[in-house]
Amino acid sequence: LGGKSPEQMIKKNSLKNNPDNSDKKKMPKMIVGGREMEWDDYWAMIKKMEKEQEPFKKWIELEVMPAYKKYLAQSFKDNSVQSHLDVADIFFKRVLHIGFIFFEMIRKNFIQKEFPKWWQTHVMFRSLKEKEIVSSLEKLFKFIEVRFDKNIDIFGF
Repeated sequence: LGGKSPEQMIKKNSLKNNPDNSDKKKMPKMIVGGREMEWDDYWAMIKKMEKEQEPFKKWIELEVMPAYKKYLAQSFKDNSVQSHLDVADIFFKRVLHIGFIFFEMIRKNFIQKEFPKWWQTHVMFRSLKEKEIVSSLEKLFKFIEVRFDKNIDIFGF
């Protein structure tokens, strides 16, 4: 290696093979909402979205989920408690991943159709039918309506 580190040798060889690329690799473009974006613009959008989601995320983590867990433990005495908690937890993780910024922004179609269908192909540890997922989400949303005084009519429950 002639006194050079493996990393230095890789850099040197990559410059020989691709001199116009220098030290920087070209990142692929992203397609978001049917629109092509540069990699840096995509990550800037993600960071902005995450910042805007912070209050919603804190509300979910610090208020909704702890209160819902307590409510379920007091209301149900069977193994359905964990199932309902799993549905709520995965639902909210998916809601944040999709990019919803506040509770009322969640679309009815997402709750009633998209999420239950997504569950079928992405959640392997708990097999629930679409109707069971919607039923569990209905429990969650009715709890949120009562506990946090949110209008859930727009969600189809």
